[in-house]
Amino acid sequence: MRLEKIIFSSRVWNSIKGRIPTVARSTMSSGLLRLKRAHFALVCYLSLPKYVTNPFGVFLKELTVPKGGNIEYHLRNGLRLTIRAKTFDKYIVQEIYTGSYDIALSELPKSPVVIDAGAHIGVFATKVTKDYPLAVLFCIEPIADNLRLLNKNLKDNSLSTMTAIIDGSLSGSSGQKTIYGRKDHSAGFNLYMPTDMEYKTSGHTLESLFQEYKIAHCDLLKLDIEGGEYEVLYSTPPHIFEKIENIVMEYHPFPKELAGVDKLVDFLSKNNYSINLYSNKMLYATRGVK
Repeated sequence: MRLEKIIFSSRVWNSIKGRIPTVARSTMSSGLLRLKRAHFALVCYLSLPKYVTNPFGVFLKELTVPKGGNIEYHLRNGLRLTIRAKTFDKYIVQEIYTGSYDIALSELPKSPVVIDAGAHIGVFATKVTKDYPLAVLFCIEPIADNLRLLNKNLKDNSLSTMTAIIDGSLSGSSGQKTIYGRKDHSAGFNLYMPTDMEYKTSGHTLESLFQEYKIAHCDLLKLDIEGGEYEVLYSTPPHIFEKIENIVMEYHPFPKELAGVDKLVDFLSKNNYSINLYSNKMLYATRGVK
């Protein structure tokens, strides 16, 4: 159970919280958030030697380079990735290079067609094209600064030949969309939770994507789109699912009117997918396997 649930769902907290001034409760919440962030950062730094050949140099640069400045990771698989200092980028690298998507990448054909929705700065995309040099990859990303690094990371590793980069977001309907984000978070942009930062982007449905790019078959659909996975999947007609062999995704607890892993599993099962729930909020669906 997460620390905040242990504290803020306890009987002790419920009995005393009404006596604690609002300012004090806010301070406690902020302190807990900072503690969690420090814990995540420590775990991330300790795992660096598993996938980076220059962990000490990366750690020093994270401390000394100004926020948003470039840091280059030398990965053990031979790739070089540019990330932004003091941002969420490092956690994306950690997530992907400590096995979060390995279950979906282990059994692809030699020349797979992969759709990467929520491509961010290209960590997943570069790993796919490194492991599968003949892959045809469609990367969808709505944030301009992320797209800049996505292009750079593909180019720096000479991996962009068979890759289409789509400036926009995958959603349940086509047309202009407003997405929201935070200054201190390079990922996490979503359609549902307004913040002080918002961006205009083009929405693409899976059906329109298949039509526009003439995708006849997709070996792997990867979704990390911050709650958008529900409307994307629920609005997709059956004939498109017939073209998608595997789906790997992180599922989220929002938006409340759509979210729910049981409903999601039931929906995918009805579309002839076998479901594997693994890790933390991760789902892998394989078509036609029971």
